[in-house]
Amino acid sequence: MKYIISIFFLTATSALAQYNPGLPIPGLPKSVGQKTMAGSTSVVISSDQTSIPISGSITSLNASITQNGTAIPSYSTQIGYEDGNGLLQPIKGGINGIYVDGSKVQQGVTGTVTANQGISTSMSGAWPVVPTDGTHQQSYTALNEAKVSITQPLPAGSNLIGAINQSQVGGSAISLGQKTMANSYPVTIASDQVAPKTYENANATLSQSLIVGSGAAVTFTAPANAVGFLAMAPSSNAQNVRCASGTVATTSLGLRLEPGRDTGFIPSGANVSCIAESGTNQEVDVQWVQQ
Repeated sequence: MKYIISIFFLTATSALAQYNPGLPIPGLPKSVGQKTMAGSTSVVISSDQTSIPISGSITSLNASITQNGTAIPSYSTQIGYEDGNGLLQPIKGGINGIYVDGSKVQQGVTGTVTANQGISTSMSGAWPVVPTDGTHQQSYTALNEAKVSITQPLPAGSNLIGAINQSQVGGSAISLGQKTMANSYPVTIASDQVAPKTYENANATLSQSLIVGSGAAVTFTAPANAVGFLAMAPSSNAQNVRCASGTVATTSLGLRLEPGRDTGFIPSGANVSCIAESGTNQEVDVQWVQQ
């Protein structure tokens, strides 16, 4: 052993003794600067080497990312899944999508599928929704107005329809035709109601007032279509008056009217003649009824 070691040192010493500054040392490059791999000294990075910063452009000759529809790169990263045995299995698919089982055939979807459209900013982009009870769906008119049909009867013994108390508006006693005030709906005319049109009654009335005395009878001429009249002596008169229909009244002929009295309705369309039994300036009022 001593002999071998001695030779080693002698050899190394001999090599160092032959070193010439102008000649390269064996195993080292001849000069500084970048060299080819064949002209460079082999080194190894320390096991505890810290991170080395890298700058500039980096190009990978084995890219794991490529465009859709091209061949899969040999160094690509594939996504897999864990099977029932806890083993990693690849996810495979065809040109129409990913296979869901080993049959390599597209499979239909069963069960409930939930889709979220998001919030639409316009009616044209919204999904149409039709209300349904599972058997019937909402129908609409030509103007897109919803049709409503209420066929559900009230529960037995109930008098309520929504917020309306049926018992307060007549309950089951409601029916068509004229009723008394107590059995009628209370209504009121709108505050902005325009003036309603009015028409003359078929039995119109016409009033006349004349002053009579005892000297000569005064005639009240019947209007057209007169069907009767009512004559009255105001209570302000001082004397009795007499009135007759279809003839001339005298101080002794005709229906006597004391002050404040009237004849009542007399169904006659003839002229009326009135006269005071005595004195002058006695008033007579006649109200005609026309057909």
